[in-house]
Amino acid sequence: MMMSIVLRCAFVAFAVIQVARARKYCNCDIEYEGQDPELLLTSTKASLNKDYNSAKKNLENVNCDVSKLEEKSKMLNNLEDARYKLDKKISDLDDEVLHRMHKAYLKYGSTSDSGYQIEMDQIRSDVESKLTSYANQFHHTTAECKKFTDNAKKSAPAEKNSWFGIL
Repeated sequence: MMMSIVLRCAFVAFAVIQVARARKYCNCDIEYEGQDPELLLTSTKASLNKDYNSAKKNLENVNCDVSKLEEKSKMLNNLEDARYKLDKKISDLDDEVLHRMHKAYLKYGSTSDSGYQIEMDQIRSDVESKLTSYANQFHHTTAECKKFTDNAKKSAPAEKNSWFGIL
C-alpha cells in the first residue's frame, strides 16, 4: 500500500516536471502540434486567457450610446460565462488526463512504448472532442463581442483631436 502511494507520487512529480519543461519552451501562440494531451490543455488555456482578456478589454474601452450600455453589459456577461464554462471543462479534463496518463504509464512502463503512444493519441483525441463544443461557443462569443465593438466604434461620434477640447 505504501509503495503504491510512493510510486503514484513519484509519477505525478515526474509528470509535473515534464509538463513544466514543455511549458517553458512552449510558444502558445503557435497552434498545438505535439502529442502530449496535457500540453494541449495548457496551450488551449493560454489561448483562452489571451482571447478573453483582449475581448474584455476591447468591450470595456468602447464608447457607446446609453442605449447600447445594456447590450454591452450583456456581452460582458456572456463572455465571462463562456470563458468560465471552457475554463471549468479544461480543469475537469486536466484531472482526467493526468489520471489516464498515469494509468498508461503504469500499464506500459515507458513513454517510448508504442502502446503508450497509442494511448496518448487516444487521450488527445478524446480531449479535442470534449473541448470542441466549449471552444466553439467561446470563439462565437468573442466574435460577437468583436462585432459589437467594431459597430460601436463606427457609430461613435468622431472625437476632436484638440488640446483639452479648447481648439
